[in-house]
Amino acid sequence: VLRGSSSTDTTEATFARQLSRPGRAPLWGLANHSPIAARATAIAAPATAQDAGPFYGAIYRGLAAAPSPRTTSHLSGDSAVSAGPPPRGRATRYSDASLPRSGVHTLISLAGKTAIVTGAARGIGAACSRAFAEHGANVVMADVLPELCAETAASISRDTGADTLTVQTDVSQEADCEALLVRCVERFGQCDILLNNAGIIVAGSILDVSTEDFDRVLGVNLRGTFMLSRAVAKHMVERSIHGAIINMSSTNAVVTIPDQLAYATSKGGVGQLTKVMAMELAAHDIRVNAIGPGSIATDMLDVVMQDDNARRTILSRTPMGRAGDPSEVASVAVFLASDYASYVTGQTIYPDGGRLSLNYTVPLREDG
Repeated sequence: VLRGSSSTDTTEATFARQLSRPGRAPLWGLANHSPIAARATAIAAPATAQDAGPFYGAIYRGLAAAPSPRTTSHLSGDSAVSAGPPPRGRATRYSDASLPRSGVHTLISLAGKTAIVTGAARGIGAACSRAFAEHGANVVMADVLPELCAETAASISRDTGADTLTVQTDVSQEADCEALLVRCVERFGQCDILLNNAGIIVAGSILDVSTEDFDRVLGVNLRGTFMLSRAVAKHMVERSIHGAIINMSSTNAVVTIPDQLAYATSKGGVGQLTKVMAMELAAHDIRVNAIGPGSIATDMLDVVMQDDNARRTILSRTPMGRAGDPSEVASVAVFLASDYASYVTGQTIYPDGGRLSLNYTVPLREDG
């Protein structure tokens, strides 16, 4: 049972019209993936196999003959959840033990799950922590800046009602990575989602970068991602948690700019680490993916954008003509953490405003 708003009803009607258009393939399976689509499919589904056409009619007859799984609906506000058994490797979107809090997003729900986010005090890490909380997750926020991280966590808890925990963590230190997981488990019981977001950048080319700077960047960006992922992956395997690990890569893993040797090298390594981990953990139903942001409006980019020439250069290589917002990266993280990405692993998604598809610089718009 779903209680729909006018906007929801409009969306259902749109789904129904699309599903009932001549030649449109019926999407009965979509009912398992979206409450809105479920209602729309009920409106648009053909009454008989003959109505479905020759090809889909065969599918329709097969579906009609198959026994329906037993499901029970649980209600929480405007949310309906099926308690029927999920397919292997997929959890139900809503935990029976922990339904979504009032006011959180429920189309994609992380209710009952716990996420660890590193580099969580500001920028993309803070945005991802907030997005996870808005979608129902408990969030463990780790950073080397404990005061700022605590302020960010308090704001998120106040705005969303989420339970947050902050842990001062230097991911380049193996002991800190182990201690972070211990604190998470002590507070919330387990870790279902890991977002390796902590990263640093130090300028330097092959001609002048110091060994110390090179090691420092790779120590945080690549080695830290490896060490925390290893600890969390072991935890997930031992407890049979069908979890999600998300690594923060960059467009600089694919293309690069001068004077960023260590950073680009570390992000290229993160991309390959993601693929190898995904292959190794697939047998345990643990998904591993990466996000490769383009130019995102963080504090670091804001400083660069103060220079008009630098701003114009950055925008000229971005077809959408603007910097991205951290929330636009967070939306990708929520998707990858959720069951909507249940068949996605070993991939890097690039929220980059079209930058990687560009083979030339684009003229700026007049308002650019």
